Amino acid sequence: MPDIVASSDYLCYSIDYTGNWSATRDAPASDSVTNWQNGTGFAVMVIRDAGRGGGTFVVVRSFIKFNVSSVGSGDVGTASIKFTTLSYNNVGRIIAVKAASDGSNVAHFDDMPGFSAGSSMAGNVTDYSDVTIDPSAMSVGSTFSLSLNSTFISDMENNNSVVVGLVSYDYDYLNTIPTPTQIFARCGMRGLNQTDPPTLAYTKAGYGNQVSGIGNSNIAAIDGILTANIGTVIGV
Repeated sequence: MPDIVASSDYLCYSIDYTGNWSATRDAPASDSVTNWQNGTGFAVMVIRDAGRGGGTFVVVRSFIKFNVSSVGSGDVGTASIKFTTLSYNNVGRIIAVKAASDGSNVAHFDDMPGFSAGSSMAGNVTDYSDVTIDPSAMSVGSTFSLSLNSTFISDMENNNSVVVGLVSYDYDYLNTIPTPTQIFARCGMRGLNQTDPPTLAYTKAGYGNQVSGIGNSNIAAIDGILTANIGTVIGV
């Protein structure tokens, strides 16, 4: 199936200069919002920087919206979101969660259904990925995919749009104060107006490169055509 390029992508920045992790991570509103489309910010970031006043904490969450109005019920077999790294890939693990707003307003910072200030997101928010991905070892310009779960697929099939929230798993999601006192966990990703923007890739339910139950990895070609060069079979 054709990939769906994000329709919007915003970054919400929450900053505290008094060394208060909770005031940063649990803030009901961010301090600023950046339109990520030109790739001018870090898509996911957590900073702890020692200094005057107790130090500085920064938490950045990204909100990526996809128009999925063309997708119908029962259409989707698997789904994943693809990114291309831009700079500073030392953020650690990233996880996708459901967001109720597109991140375009500072009030959207904690608009993840089930989010509870002071608590881990685990078991509270709606996870859109059952796994995490760590882009830290990837070079700039590398493309990576984060597999999305059945909850996301259901929302994708039954709504005109979906918003994926990307957060740091190790610090933000688990509500773990970064240690030691000097942490710069950041990951830059290419934005909407750049080459290889955030993209939603999916396969059609019941289809794909399968022949009588034979898995993709066991199929080299169909009638001499490499499977890598087969986009559709009779329009499917």
